[in-house]
Amino acid sequence: MSICTKVTSIGLLGVLVFGSTCLYDNFLIFQQCSRKALEKAAHDTQLKKILGENIEIGDWYESTIGVDHEGHSAYCNFPVKGSLNNANIHLRAVRFEDRRDSYFEWPGSGRWELVVLEALVHTGPSESAQCPRRIDLHATEIIHPKW
Repeated sequence: MSICTKVTSIGLLGVLVFGSTCLYDNFLIFQQCSRKALEKAAHDTQLKKILGENIEIGDWYESTIGVDHEGHSAYCNFPVKGSLNNANIHLRAVRFEDRRDSYFEWPGSGRWELVVLEALVHTGPSESAQCPRRIDLHATEIIHPKW
């Protein structure tokens, strides 16, 4: 094997490992944020009245996540379904721990707090069904980190 082939193989392996780690980090962030959002949605009386009981996350392939370049804020959109109706949850979250404390950070590390949390619900077959109903789920207050 020539030296160029070895260097190319090691380079491609490095890119694959780095990409997989970033993807896994985003998956863990989505899991943490959606779990908190689902807890809030399950306790909201207005949303429970519209969606029904047993609110759970819908299909994973309809979900989205976006994380900023520094990894301090994220937004997620995912469907939820209840016994009566379906909705889409939209959230924005911030991470308060600084990720630059050490050279290597474990994927999914940090404490996330929800800043914006809302549900978009299609209420049924009527003339207002074209415009979904927006329900604010009163996200947690912003907790300032101790400097």
